[in-house]
Amino acid sequence: MSTKFMEADMRKVIIVLVNLILVFIFTQFVFAQDPVEAPLNPVFLQYLEDFSQGKIHTQTAGGQRTGYIPPTIDLSHLKGQQVSWPFSVQAFDASYDLRNENKLTAVRNQGAYGTCWAHASLASLESCLMPNETWDFSENNMVNKDGFDWGYDDGGNHIMSTAYLVRWLGPVNETDDPYPLPSTTPSSPSGLALKKHVQEVLFLPARSSYATDPTANDTIKQAVMTYGAVYTSIYTNDGSIDSYYNSTNHAYYYSGSAASDHTVAIVGWDDNYSSSNFVTAPAGNGAFIAKNSWGTAWGDAGYFYVSYYDSVIGESNAVFNNAESITNYYKIYQYDPLGWINSYGYGSTTGWFANIFTATGSESLKAVGFYTGALNSSYEIYIYQDGTSTTNPTDGSLVGTKTGTIAVTGYHTIVLDSPITLSSGQKFSIVVKLTTPGYNYPIPIEYPYYNSATGEWWSSAATANTGESFVSSNGSTWSDIASQSFASHIDDCNVCLKAYAGSNDTTAPAAITAVNDGTGTDIDTVNSRTTLSANWPASTDAESGIARYWYGIGTTAGDTDVVSWTDVGVSTYVTKAGLTLTDKTKYYFTLKVENGAGLLSAVTNSDGQTVALANNLSQVYSWPNPGNPKNGQAITISELPLDKTITIKIYNLAGELVRTLNDGEEIVAGIATWDGKNEGGEYVASGVYLYVVNSGDEQKVGKIAIVK
Repeated sequence: MSTKFMEADMRKVIIVLVNLILVFIFTQFVFAQDPVEAPLNPVFLQYLEDFSQGKIHTQTAGGQRTGYIPPTIDLSHLKGQQVSWPFSVQAFDASYDLRNENKLTAVRNQGAYGTCWAHASLASLESCLMPNETWDFSENNMVNKDGFDWGYDDGGNHIMSTAYLVRWLGPVNETDDPYPLPSTTPSSPSGLALKKHVQEVLFLPARSSYATDPTANDTIKQAVMTYGAVYTSIYTNDGSIDSYYNSTNHAYYYSGSAASDHTVAIVGWDDNYSSSNFVTAPAGNGAFIAKNSWGTAWGDAGYFYVSYYDSVIGESNAVFNNAESITNYYKIYQYDPLGWINSYGYGSTTGWFANIFTATGSESLKAVGFYTGALNSSYEIYIYQDGTSTTNPTDGSLVGTKTGTIAVTGYHTIVLDSPITLSSGQKFSIVVKLTTPGYNYPIPIEYPYYNSATGEWWSSAATANTGESFVSSNGSTWSDIASQSFASHIDDCNVCLKAYAGSNDTTAPAAITAVNDGTGTDIDTVNSRTTLSANWPASTDAESGIARYWYGIGTTAGDTDVVSWTDVGVSTYVTKAGLTLTDKTKYYFTLKVENGAGLLSAVTNSDGQTVALANNLSQVYSWPNPGNPKNGQAITISELPLDKTITIKIYNLAGELVRTLNDGEEIVAGIATWDGKNEGGEYVASGVYLYVVNSGDEQKVGKIAIVK
């Protein structure tokens, strides 16, 4: 070949190489500047389409309610992956049951509402706290306060319940916000006492097929043994709970291809549970033990078995494994109250994200929280202070770092090695480099999602401002994701990144100036044998703010022999029901204040209120009203005179007698209890009922609304 042709070929090769280099540089430049949003969960999108076409059914053929909605975030890349637990694991026993370990609270009943997701979430949380702590948290509060656009009865998922919990809106006590009470009038009250700080929720990988993978159940089994009940999803709809459920053996097996529509809690397993126990025999023995939220009248006192060969169980899993004392941190900084909606990525498993915050008090930054979208995610955390830039979160002084690896997908709190001192008004930024192996969208984001095809809002309450959240491909060049100039801009988008602070305050809060007995101005007497109330002016604390009020009730000023010290959150009033009070006895409220640093004020006492019981029917009332006795909460009619023989007759609006309550039977110690059943022992239908109280010389008529 001639030199001329060789030179020509060489020039062509050089041109090709130069073009390839330019393409590579351009590609890297694009990736460095413009992150890409992860595809939304296709199962969620299909759900929205089916919902808009009226194809979604939210109850089984037997009338049981469901309520699972697939999350927006797509974690299908995790399916079948096994967790490398950061602790020693042991071989599993052939059977295991949390009912035998004192690790389960009572079976709940979601009743007439699509709230299974809240029940399964709190079943897991309550279980993980046992046996050291026993709680009954409010599903009603979670459903009413979740913050998303869909209603009380529309359903939800574990990502929603995680967002509610890790933003410290809950959990609250069931007694403070009893289920069910949809957010109409009245709705869940604000200012209820927060009982725990949830700092971690693990999202376990979807289970692979047990028929082809004998290790498919290992991750769930290990989580049950180590932590407690595991939230999971199953399919029950279009009659399948009847078609595939053996009510004699309480055994369920579905082998179809439908998506999940209900959530339960896995509480154990039995490897030898016979395949012959199911309506249709699966390929082999073995079943999970699940706790449902359909009351104790369903299944085996609320529990049932689900075959290992079921095609849906284990598709969507979470364990609410970490709820700490509310004294761990006193303040949370966050821009993402609705949590993980989706993720950004730069075509790589590594991404950088950051938030700039302004300290609101004299504090110590102690921890950082964020979501991870892959197993064995590695992180680098950098803390900066005193930056003046509104566009660069790494501006200022680097004052702290932390590195590590997180074994399981989910929400995590990373405790800093040393607290970082903050002063009021001081700027500080949290910068995270996160690597999520096998997942090219490492940056978790929150934004108001709207589906234009169906016209459905999902998270419209999400908001953002410029100067808050930033993303980067390399940690050097940053983009403000709320800026309109950001190429991948989504309106009102923030990264999911929280900061937790403790207080440097050393001064106790001011004591309450006065405690008023009653619900308004101070009273001297009360004519109830079960209920006492008090109210007080708000206290102040300039350094760390008021965290909560504590009250007690005693028969002498300053004593708590009737009600021990009880946290009522930031509410400045309390009504305590369910007491057994003595006529002509004086009762005193005693109050103290706790600030954000955990310091307590001196106590302040009321001047007391004396019980003066009525000898007539003037104070008679019913509660709850409306009520749902079928959900296990009976209707009570209270403040009945003790010195008279009482009879109560309950009628429907047609004037037909439904039930008679008799003194000494359903009426005891001045309180009548109606279980919502008629004389034949059947639950009455929804509607309004009249109760007529007769004391011999007096009669009173009231109304009771029954809902289901």
